[in-house]
Amino acid sequence: METSLRSRLDAVLQASAYRTHLGATLASWGDGAAVVTVVPGDATTNLGGSVHGGLLASLADLAFEAACNSWGRQVVATGLTLHYAAAASPGVLLQATASERTRTRRVASYDVAVRSGERTVAWAQATAFRTDGWHLGADAWPPQWRAAH
Repeated sequence: METSLRSRLDAVLQASAYRTHLGATLASWGDGAAVVTVVPGDATTNLGGSVHGGLLASLADLAFEAACNSWGRQVVATGLTLHYAAAASPGVLLQATASERTRTRRVASYDVAVRSGERTVAWAQATAFRTDGWHLGADAWPPQWRAAH
């Protein structure tokens, strides 16, 4: 992807109001992959004092969102199945990493891992529907790019 297109798409991906609301950061993205990070505070804990599962699900979904839209095509989620593996502690950096498993013209699937340090605290499988729309408008993308992605 040419530099100017990447910069313009980066502005789109960085503009997530929900991610900003959570205090999370889109740390990196590209070619069907993305990393989202956050340091959860006390306001994000559950009744047991660990990080609420809703925050873990949100991080997984945010990484998935950036990864599946990283080709420039407008994509919508069709499903995300999350599995909790371990408790996460407030104040400790969480990192959600999404990676593309398969992609066709219409459907793409992703693996997402949410980690606290080296420990996986949740993992997800996600699928997305790839629309005919393009971020920045179809004319912004070279025909060869649109055909391949």
